Amino acid sequence: MSSSAWKSLSDLYGRIRGKPSTGDSYGLEELVAVRRRKKSDERLPKSTTFQDRSERLYRIDPLIFSGVNRLTRMVTSPKIIVIGGTDEDRAKLEKFVHDIKLKRIIREGIRDVFIYGYGIIEIVEDNKGNITKLRVLNPIDVDFQREEDDTLKRDSNDEITGFSVDIDGTSEDIPRTRIVHIKFFGIGEESLGITPLEPAFKSAWIRLNLEEAMGEAIFRHGYPIYYFKIGSEDKQATPDLIKEARNILKDFNSVTELILPHWIEPGALGEKSQISDISDSLRYFAGELAHGMNIPLGYLMSSERVRISEEEALDFARTIQNYQEILLDILEEQLLSRWAPYNKMVEKPVMTFESVAPAEKMNRARRISMLTQRGVLKRDDKMENQIRKEEGLPSVEKLSKKDLGCFWGYVDECPVKKEGKTPEQLCHICKHRIEWENKNK
Repeated sequence: MSSSAWKSLSDLYGRIRGKPSTGDSYGLEELVAVRRRKKSDERLPKSTTFQDRSERLYRIDPLIFSGVNRLTRMVTSPKIIVIGGTDEDRAKLEKFVHDIKLKRIIREGIRDVFIYGYGIIEIVEDNKGNITKLRVLNPIDVDFQREEDDTLKRDSNDEITGFSVDIDGTSEDIPRTRIVHIKFFGIGEESLGITPLEPAFKSAWIRLNLEEAMGEAIFRHGYPIYYFKIGSEDKQATPDLIKEARNILKDFNSVTELILPHWIEPGALGEKSQISDISDSLRYFAGELAHGMNIPLGYLMSSERVRISEEEALDFARTIQNYQEILLDILEEQLLSRWAPYNKMVEKPVMTFESVAPAEKMNRARRISMLTQRGVLKRDDKMENQIRKEEGLPSVEKLSKKDLGCFWGYVDECPVKKEGKTPEQLCHICKHRIEWENKNK
């Protein structure tokens, strides 16, 4: 990336953050430099240098922009599903999730996690201590509360007291109980978090320089140089004739057909130099970025030579599932446990995310089908309604005997039962088998 491009980006960044820009260009060594706090009891102190770099890469690198947004979209699937507990408790939790706009807030928080290393969500309460809404804070402005010697401030139980938010020179302390701190990667419990863009920075930086160099080389050297021979046997190349030729050729770049007099003969010198194919190098560094972000390369690059195997798709689905499990644990511990109605529930319902990975959804459907056919799972209204809910289908009321019609359309007893078959040998959705299973529960 040229120094002028970085200077423009630095100026823009300074205006957005409200900080004056130094106007300095950034070299690779300076950008990679690690700046640590000298006094701290943390295993991994906060580094605004890494955060600034990650934000800039997100804004200028299309692969990082696409990768971060894909991860965010996959982790925060379109639907939050509430399962378990009583109908009344599920309805309460669903209303709470809707009222605080949890889906939108979590989406913003998870994007911060992948860019800055962690997401900070403030819990806003009314005078009675009821949670009314959530507010996403800028991770760069947030740090742990610290003592005068820069060590972490702790309470009597040796737990971190809370967080400090510094906006435009004004600092505000927020207790730990009013913050949801989301992170996927870190060293120790007392680190704010690590962004996956940190280990991928050098590869991304080199790839951006390669792309710019290739673009400039193609622009400067990738096209032939055209020339025109002026004059002929019966027309001598005089200064006046050359001037006339210039007038004839002045619109050469904008015409599709060029009609020239016989005394102007066109020609081409061919390419000045051959541009080496660096696509393999670009793919290599894009692969490094994909590995750092735990994304299959085929999701970042559109190329005939890059394909996603079924194994990669399943591994990526398991990676997303792992992120979701961590996120759900954090939400239950740091949000739901601080919501008063949730603590009063005997059988607490739980939240889960709808799977958006086609490979994972297909595998799950196959497993359910196989377990049902083998008789391991038995059809009941509760299980059917849960699956319907996960698939976005309306729930059904508890079936009565008149609703237990034969799937095959038989009005009277089915031929299988007339042949003296036992209930276990009947169809899994047969009304006679369901009645028998309900009686023998």
